[in-house]
Amino acid sequence: MSESQRKKLAAMLIAGPRRFGFSTELWTLSRIKQLIARQFGEEFSIGHLHRIVRELGFSAQKPERRAREQDVRAVREFRERTWPALGKERGPRGEHSS
Repeated sequence: MSESQRKKLAAMLIAGPRRFGFSTELWTLSRIKQLIARQFGEEFSIGHLHRIVRELGFSAQKPERRAREQDVRAVREFRERTWPALGKERGPRGEHSS
């Protein structure tokens, strides 16, 4: 890829995948490969793409898994009341662990 293509790719990655027709805000190497093919007409291996993306200053990030609709009050009540009421005591570190 030329230097100008790399700069344009970096800007596209910052803009986010939804801007380029993907259904979520998660870049994967597979999606980046598709984007490069569409925008620049070039094909690269996943391994080579990994190097390009790193050279552009990006790193792999794993999104935090969280319930879409989480009732913060219910979670707090469970932790403070329900869990202790179950009578499950933790032993010393490492005891009875699986």
